[in-house]
Order: sequence, then C-alpha cells, then structure tokens
Amino acid sequence: MAVYFQAIKNTKTKKIDKYEVLARIIDGDQIVMPAQFLKPLALSGMLSFFTKKVIDLAFAYIQDKDVKITINITGEDFKENYLVDYLQEKSKEYKISSSRVVLEILESVSTISEEIVLKQLLELKKLGYKIAIDDFGTENSNFSRLLTLKVDYIKIDGSFIKNLDTDINAQEIVKAIVLFAHNIGCKVIAEFVHNEIIYDKITEFDIDLAQGYYVSKPKGEIIL
Repeated sequence: MAVYFQAIKNTKTKKIDKYEVLARIIDGDQIVMPAQFLKPLALSGMLSFFTKKVIDLAFAYIQDKDVKITINITGEDFKENYLVDYLQEKSKEYKISSSRVVLEILESVSTISEEIVLKQLLELKKLGYKIAIDDFGTENSNFSRLLTLKVDYIKIDGSFIKNLDTDINAQEIVKAIVLFAHNIGCKVIAEFVHNEIIYDKITEFDIDLAQGYYVSKPKGEIIL
C-alpha cells in the first residue's frame, strides 16, 4: 500500500494549509482506489489495521517536513478504542506534534454511540489533535451534535460544491453551513473544487479552505 497527499489551500492566505492523506493499494502497475478495497477490509475486520498502517506511513513521511496533515478515521477505529494510545505512541516515535494532525471523521460516525465517540474525541482534542467532520450536509447531518463534538473543521459534502455556480439550492445550503460553522468557531472546507469558477464561488461564500483538482491532484509525495 501507499499514501498519497492532496493539498488543501487556505482561500484567505492563498497558501497550502495542510494535506489530506489518501490511501492507495499498489497492485503491480495498477493503483487500486479506496472504493474498491474499503468494503472488503471492513468485512474482513481489517479496517483498523489499515488505518494504523496509514498513520504509520504518513507520520514516517512527514517527520522531517514542516507540514500539517489530515487523516481519515473510521467508525471501526472508534469502536476498537485504540486511537488515543496509538496516536500518542506514533507521535512520540516520529516526533510529530499533535498540532500538526487533523483527524477527519464522517458525520455519521458520531451516531455509533455518542458516549464512546465523544469520550475519545474530547481526549484527543485535549492532547492537541484537531477534529474535522467530513461530508457534512448529507442525510445524517446534525447541527446540534457539532456543538457536542467541539469540532474544528466542517468539510461540506462535495455534492453541494461541484455545481455551486449553477445550483441555487446548493448555494443556500452552503451559505447556511458556513454561517453556522463560523458562529461556533469552526473553519469550513470545500471539497470537489474542480475549476476556477467553483473556487471563486467558495471564496465569495467565505469558505476558508479549498480541496480538489483545481488546487491539486493527489500526489505520491509532498512538494514544498
């Protein structure tokens, strides 16, 4: 397997703010995408092992680089309740400050068991890790839960961003999410920013961070 990195750009400073770590499986000369292997990993009970491997590879790669990263965390990782100890262990091993790491979870993860998830998230935040909610705006979205989880970033679901220039309904939803997020002290990330028109639109809507092919395609290495 390998880890790729996709840049996330700050729309205010125009600089790269952090990189999302994206896992890939290399099979000969083929690059296997997550959509093809995540479900089999989950069914085989190997998803948490895979997350640990991603953390290990990402930390090893950035230990001598002055960058921040975002790592995707699954519901299985919370169920197994290993994250606090494992992240601390690897942070010490690779000398990675917790302030350089954002843990990105699906909004639906918090429905597993709020007590189990909340306890771990609050402990991770106390240690200095940042928390992002991914795919916000989908059917499981719950604004009140964001207050409980004390998240640092909200990533708006790409289905609202990809046609933001023409979809009036998407524009109203995005405006509402941005207003709410900023009122509770969260920064907002837009994914699927695939051209200049969409980038200009999210800037107009005061979205803080942009991710997508217009900013950068996923790469096998970080270019500083």
